[in-house]
Amino acid sequence: MSKDQTRDQRLAEASPVIAKARALAAAGHHAAVVEFLGTRDQSELADPTLALLYGIAQTRLGRHEQGLQWIDQALAAARQRGARSPSSAGTSPKPPISARRP
Repeated sequence: MSKDQTRDQRLAEASPVIAKARALAAAGHHAAVVEFLGTRDQSELADPTLALLYGIAQTRLGRHEQGLQWIDQALAAARQRGARSPSSAGTSPKPPISARRP
């Protein structure tokens, strides 16, 4: 079994909710992600991974303001848990200003 398969299996066993949301998102079913996570208890969406998946799905559906709120919530929750955010890891989701086109 490859490292990726082992990691995916561990994630699926750890949280079936995260595994299902990731599978839906990976398949491009963003509306299904929003529907699935929207029916979950709000306390579950406090998980940084779920909040991030929900935020990304919202933005993919054109709900940018709502999506950014969830992404910000995911980053705040991850920081609170001591996880490194994408920007602190040197992989900012936004390109540097010099790389942006007018």
